[in-house]
Amino acid sequence: MKSLKSIERLINSLTKLPSVGRKSAERMVYSLLNMPKEDIEEFANALLGLKIQIHQLILLHILF
Repeated sequence: MKSLKSIERLINSLTKLPSVGRKSAERMVYSLLNMPKEDIEEFANALLGLKIQIHQLILLHILF
């Protein structure tokens, strides 16, 4: 099932974070499933924005 693969993929991704084991990752995923779509989109955008902003700051530091 595609949705089960998505859940497993997210669990595996979350376990890459420090101090997050499989059980904690599972709890996070099931919590995310109960959140409104808008909140999940905001969370995802915050993660992407963090990576982009940090990359830009590093580039600015290197250039100046």
